Amino acid sequence: MAFNKLIGKKALYLLMTAICLVILLAPSIYAAQISHIGTNQKVLVICVKWSNISTTRMASCSDWVSVLNNETNNFYNLATFSQTNFIFETPSGGPINGWYDLGYPVENYGFWTTGQDAISLADHDIDLGGYNRVFIITNNPGFGGQGGGPWWWKVNESAEATFMEDGISVGKRFMTLSIINEWAAHSFGYPFDEAASVGAHELGHQLGLRTHYGTIYFNGLSRDPIDPWDMMGLSPSLTHFIGWSKAERQWIPSGPRINIVGPPVVSDIDATLTLNPLEVNSAGIQIIKIPFTTTNPFMGYVVENRKNINTDQYLPGEGVLVSLVDESKSISPPPVIVMENPIYPGDLSRAPLKAGESFNDPARNISVGIVSQSGNNYNVRIQYKLPPGGSPDPMILDWGAPPYETADIWVDSEKNGWGTYRYTDGSGNPVGNGDDAWVGRNNRIYAKVHNTGTAPASNVRVQVYSNSPPGMGDAGEDWDYLGTIVFPYIPAGGSAQDFVIWNPTVGRHTCIKAQIQPYPGESSESNNHAQENVDHFDTTSGSPFQPVAQNITVYNPSDTNDTPVHFNVRDIPPGWAARVDPADMILPKGGNNTVIFEVFPSGPPGASPTGSQISELTLRSYTSLNLSRNSILTIARDLKFHVSETSEVSFYPSLNKIRGAVSRLISLNNLSVTKWDAMNFPALLYDINNNRSTETLYIDQGALRNNRTIAKENLWYKTGRAAQKYKVFKNKNLSVENGLDKNFNQQPFGGYYALVGLFGEQYVALNGNVGKLSKLILEQEDFDRKVMSVGGSWDMGDGWILKIQAVDARASPRNVWFTLTRDGVILDERVASQGEVYTFSQNLSDEKNVPVFVTYIDAVFVGSTTDLVQLKYSWLISNSIMELKAGDRFGILEVVNESQSTGFTGKPIIEAYIPFYDTFIPIGGVEAWVHLVNPTDINCRVNQKEISPYVSIQGRLSPPIENALISVEFTLKNMREVKFATTNSMGIYSIRYLPKDNGVWESQAFYSGDNKYEAAESNVCRFEEKDLSSISGRKLNDTNGNQKVDEGEMGLPKWTIQLTKPDGTTVTTNTGRNGSYVFKGLLAGSYVVEEKPKKGWIQTYPPRGKYIVNISTGKDLIDVNFLNHRESIRVT
Repeated sequence: MAFNKLIGKKALYLLMTAICLVILLAPSIYAAQISHIGTNQKVLVICVKWSNISTTRMASCSDWVSVLNNETNNFYNLATFSQTNFIFETPSGGPINGWYDLGYPVENYGFWTTGQDAISLADHDIDLGGYNRVFIITNNPGFGGQGGGPWWWKVNESAEATFMEDGISVGKRFMTLSIINEWAAHSFGYPFDEAASVGAHELGHQLGLRTHYGTIYFNGLSRDPIDPWDMMGLSPSLTHFIGWSKAERQWIPSGPRINIVGPPVVSDIDATLTLNPLEVNSAGIQIIKIPFTTTNPFMGYVVENRKNINTDQYLPGEGVLVSLVDESKSISPPPVIVMENPIYPGDLSRAPLKAGESFNDPARNISVGIVSQSGNNYNVRIQYKLPPGGSPDPMILDWGAPPYETADIWVDSEKNGWGTYRYTDGSGNPVGNGDDAWVGRNNRIYAKVHNTGTAPASNVRVQVYSNSPPGMGDAGEDWDYLGTIVFPYIPAGGSAQDFVIWNPTVGRHTCIKAQIQPYPGESSESNNHAQENVDHFDTTSGSPFQPVAQNITVYNPSDTNDTPVHFNVRDIPPGWAARVDPADMILPKGGNNTVIFEVFPSGPPGASPTGSQISELTLRSYTSLNLSRNSILTIARDLKFHVSETSEVSFYPSLNKIRGAVSRLISLNNLSVTKWDAMNFPALLYDINNNRSTETLYIDQGALRNNRTIAKENLWYKTGRAAQKYKVFKNKNLSVENGLDKNFNQQPFGGYYALVGLFGEQYVALNGNVGKLSKLILEQEDFDRKVMSVGGSWDMGDGWILKIQAVDARASPRNVWFTLTRDGVILDERVASQGEVYTFSQNLSDEKNVPVFVTYIDAVFVGSTTDLVQLKYSWLISNSIMELKAGDRFGILEVVNESQSTGFTGKPIIEAYIPFYDTFIPIGGVEAWVHLVNPTDINCRVNQKEISPYVSIQGRLSPPIENALISVEFTLKNMREVKFATTNSMGIYSIRYLPKDNGVWESQAFYSGDNKYEAAESNVCRFEEKDLSSISGRKLNDTNGNQKVDEGEMGLPKWTIQLTKPDGTTVTTNTGRNGSYVFKGLLAGSYVVEEKPKKGWIQTYPPRGKYIVNISTGKDLIDVNFLNHRESIRVT
């Protein structure tokens, strides 16, 4: 793992403790970078024990040296064609068994501290002058390791440079270093020692090999980019390095062994080449590079032949592997992505192509076909064509005259159903915006592309944006990227349409832009751009539900025993509340009981919502305000009214520092404006660079008509939050650790923070919570730079000082050691690299991991007398927090509520834990209700969770009437039954009915107790009872990771299992005490069953991570099991 990434991990210790790097020797005598190529490279192996782990897997460190010399060294001999190999040695002195005692527990592990401690322990017994690589093994039985370098390490002898630390001269050597755990010898069943293979992975980092694991989203599926085709992925096997890595490290040098094909210039390329295995030292072709352009860095395909030979016998298959390589990418995302075999999409273990198979990229006219196999070689045909004859011309209609709309961009909102539009041409086709965009919900933005050329177009890419912030016209560079649409094929004269998802956060005028990416050979690029004004928004709550109550009858499935039941509510959206009465009950044998389930979308009745994120603040005047002539009246802080001296007593908002023109006068006799924002009130915050404001001020119009007083509670002030891009994200597209996404959700790395205007001042809402505000102290403009010298300090304000302690000029990229203090107290020490974002986060006011300081290391200049560091896009907030709550007063204003985010993100479900089933069983929830607006709205559902299916009818009279008699008719063919129910105080009624026969039952609800309901039509819902099926299985701890269930392996309770039904809807359940789960009441069809992953666990079965199953009518599918293996320390 690279040095700069290690330092960025909070769980790891800082580079050293209280180090002050003052280099006393001239740079010319620094140790040179350690070459990755070379034979018999000496590696010092140091074995260390933790104080709280007494046992070791290997009896002596010499045993580990034997394993490394035999297995790890053999691998590198084969993988590098004997160009890189090692001699592993252990100190001759020290403990008899070679295991040094660290003297502290494993919980105190830190890469830098543990690495230095191990070196210091061994340094007493050996002169490190003969070593430039160190390999540390700990007796932790968990899976994991770290490594890289070279870095400076303190030594007693053979120092290569001298440093000053706390006024003491310290000698150091420039060495690479890795730390691994003993782990297990054969956890995955390989014949070699798998911990040693992890060591080979970490040794690869010492040689400069990149990490290749992670998660990418490819063809709609998430997967690892490379595993299991390279040891630098996650697989703990001695797998050869992928072809690009071997070429990049020059183990396969440029020349006849690397054949470059394309791009075509004059004519099509059609070449058949014999491709030798990657695993052998061959004079023939081993790598085929297919570049997309003639420029560097390389971007294109790399083709290689993988065979089960020379330690690659544990690959899942053989064949020709095609990888997409982008050398401009660094660690994340990985530079290499193995392409899937088109025959087996989503299954990377079957990625290699066999004879007769091919990989095609129609967008670039590239085809890689496997003609035949001859022994271990493959004959590979590369076809790389020039653009076809004729000229395609993808185009999109731009907007015209006001209202500035195009027929080729429109909105589709789920509010009235996908594909159904509010604005149509009479035939159902969308016109204008199509739909009103639904604020706070996912909308579909459609783009339609026409090909007006004379040739077909393939893989046409359209990027869709919304302007940021919402407003008029082109936003320059400030556009929010919504997504890319790829049209695989558009014939000449044809058209195609598709959508991206847009979730607007505010109901303000927004511009949508669609941009067709330049297409090779197109007739014109002038028609590749279109924009659409979106002016109409639906701002109703994201939740379609009113408070509801359900009376749910639960039956005891046992006829012989009383059964205890515990009820649980899950999937409660933010800001909602739910209540269950009772929470526990005893069901009599063969009997039943009723539980009341209530859901409150606006929070518990009579209580202020708590525990959710506050998205908006509302304040109102708690006293009256007299508008006396020629006066300046303070509202709150610098928010003021200036009342002029006129017969009409006009007044205007005022501020000591006027931003621009004074807003128009507001006359008491003609209240044409009673609401102000930053556009017409200069006292409110206006971010001119980003065109953002969040504050509004308004008065009750009727309160001023007959006098000069704004009455109590008639002056209102509101402020909210705006998703603001960090400058480093805006300019460099680099995310900030613990930053937000544009929907105010905290992410491991995000590009936004929540800007809040409060009485004209800039604040930042901690993790998006407007109830907890921090003052924005510093934000460098796009063009600002801060140049600092080593030893220099930057007073950033509010007691914050940034100091540069040292620069490591030998590292590539160069490293900078920072110290961050506030009021003289050191809060952070960090080593960061040029081109990195340095983020310091704190826990503030119960908000976790809040970014407090951000800066970008733009450049590091090394001089003969001093070194300089240039910082850009710096950002800083105060760690003094203002918490706002109801009742807080500012001037004449008082906080009356803290509006919480109540966007509908789930449907509350009540579930019962019944030991008989050993699982949580959903028994009801909001999904059984609709937003009832008609007198006889009804909703039917089938109870598929109890022994006998039944129909449950719920409905509501609106407006509500208590104790109203409702009759419901059930009919099937010539059978008819009538059931009665009365409404509760909310107008809700509920009827349960067990059908006497299978078939399609129709139900109609009637109420005739009041004339205003007599004209209402009765709704019809249908119930078709069929033979139902089930899917069941267990969640198990695969302790040895062998991908099968062994005796003694236990079930895992409380894991979430998800079922995707044939219609695309999903349901979930939790595993019970023995790991079992079941989905009942299923109709025949195709289902997808998958688990919700948990941190710290690796799934070992099923191979593709999920099941795709087909069930027949009335059949029960069992043993749909999931296996997981716990990981200890993550491989880095």
